[in-house]
Amino acid sequence: MIKSHLPLKLRLKGLSYMNDDPKEIHVLYGSVQEDDAPKGVLQDMIDAIAQFFFKKGLMANEFGRDNVKIHVTLLNSKYRGKTIENGRPTKQKRESFDGTEILEKFNDYDFGVMEINNIHLSVMNSLAPDGFYQSTCVITL
Repeated sequence: MIKSHLPLKLRLKGLSYMNDDPKEIHVLYGSVQEDDAPKGVLQDMIDAIAQFFFKKGLMANEFGRDNVKIHVTLLNSKYRGKTIENGRPTKQKRESFDGTEILEKFNDYDFGVMEINNIHLSVMNSLAPDGFYQSTCVITL
């Protein structure tokens, strides 16, 4: 699906958040878009991977969406003040943050372009000792 568009370059540009109120943000993320590839190539590829796992019963469609939300998480209140024990964060009350000033200042910020060499398939909410999501498979492009 993606071979004809290699090398795949992605641009991280702009900020958004995953709720309705910028004064009570839990997840602040950067928007991802293709660079030098037709719009939608990345979304189609990621949705195909998700559908494959969904049809095989290896993952749930927990949000009821047809499309995976492509993003790069920059701030996540879920991990605020938590420690990692046995590869999982400890449970604590989640606290939102006011992101209005960040959004005003960096809403259209261009973080730049990066060439993607591999895709990591990870288990959500399962962190490796280094604090990143636990990768279960790496697809080399």
